[in-house]
Amino acid sequence: MNANCRGGADVTDEGRETIGRVEISDRVFSEIACREAGTVSGVVGLRGSFVEALTGKAKGIQVDRTGRDVSLELRLCVEYGVNIPALAAKVRERVAGAIRQMTGMRVRAVNIHVDSIVEAGSGGGEKGETKGSGE
Repeated sequence: MNANCRGGADVTDEGRETIGRVEISDRVFSEIACREAGTVSGVVGLRGSFVEALTGKAKGIQVDRTGRDVSLELRLCVEYGVNIPALAAKVRERVAGAIRQMTGMRVRAVNIHVDSIVEAGSGGGEKGETKGSGE
């Protein structure tokens, strides 16, 4: 699959001629990242900004695409006591794998920013946080 998603992607069937175009929005990458990050134990939620809430962008996720490459920035809220480097590695692995598998894009980077820590079981509860919802 040739996936130049800025202007769409040419879809081919095993080396045959182009049979159509596929366009993948940044919102799809954000939703994949949100869902995958939410499956990692110790991730309480994603931290969104006020601007993200006003513009309707996925909270706590920034997507940057260049050609067939995609980079993501995730802002996480995590449980107190978790091993943050290990948690970040697991989030990176899950997010990158899912994006590669679902979109065929190359994942250049999944950068993790831990913006807050909460007590286990408190669920965060701060305005602007989401847990695996993509919204």
